[in-house]
Amino acid sequence: MIIANARFAEIFENFLKNLELCAQVRFTVRDYSGFTRKQMPNLRYSHDCAYCWFVKSDPKRDERCYFQDVTMPYSLFNDSDKPLLRYCHAGVCEVMVPLRSVSGELHGVIFCGQAKTKKSKLITTKAKIKSSLPLKAEKELLAVAEVVQEFCKANAHVLDALVEARKHSVEPGDIVKKAIDSMRTRYREHIDLSAIAKTVSLSPSRLAHLLKDHTGKSFTQNLRAIRMAEAHQLLSTTDIKVHSIAMMVGFDDPGYFHRLFKRLYSETPQEFRARIRSSTQQNK
Repeated sequence: MIIANARFAEIFENFLKNLELCAQVRFTVRDYSGFTRKQMPNLRYSHDCAYCWFVKSDPKRDERCYFQDVTMPYSLFNDSDKPLLRYCHAGVCEVMVPLRSVSGELHGVIFCGQAKTKKSKLITTKAKIKSSLPLKAEKELLAVAEVVQEFCKANAHVLDALVEARKHSVEPGDIVKKAIDSMRTRYREHIDLSAIAKTVSLSPSRLAHLLKDHTGKSFTQNLRAIRMAEAHQLLSTTDIKVHSIAMMVGFDDPGYFHRLFKRLYSETPQEFRARIRSSTQQNK
């Protein structure tokens, strides 16, 4: 099984590396299910350029990066298999491509980009740091993403086999995924670390350690990110009142939800909704 994972990781890495050389576009892989078993270069698993490292040097911005790269894709790809172009909170443009098995389960996301466009609104920093982002047109990134999507579709059956085989082994990464999947299912409830620990047959302290080790975030931060991802989705796609959304995603105190949202994303829920709708109208 390790050999199979290693072989797939090697093929996947060579594909991305060669495409990077041709298209001059970076690729980042978020492996939610461990199908590559961390056998690709470490930098393949993180946004690796001077600008992104500068952005993540601020803990508050780093938390927003984690939310947008790890948690939000689950909501964005609930009803879509198409590559999605987005600008992150720091103005970086990229296209996200879902990596699914034949059964349809989302096992990862490939980010095509780490680029700037004429629309990018970058954070103020040194010109040398900003220059680490190549200047691309949106259509260039979308074209490259289509090639990546075809690779993902062609290898969906391989991914199915790798994931199925992993079900017969229990590794720390599998436990963390099961715990986070449970949190995604129960985020509307009054859940705590002990409740989730029971679902994976671990002590709360052991699960807390694994979560921190594998995600870089605490239980509370992971749960909060899941709730906020759903809040973003509801704010973007419905007319439900903000205080109702707060209750729907697991916050008993709408006022706290409002303050937390503003602290994390530097805008209120209402401002976020207005900005997203304005952007949608402009793109029509």
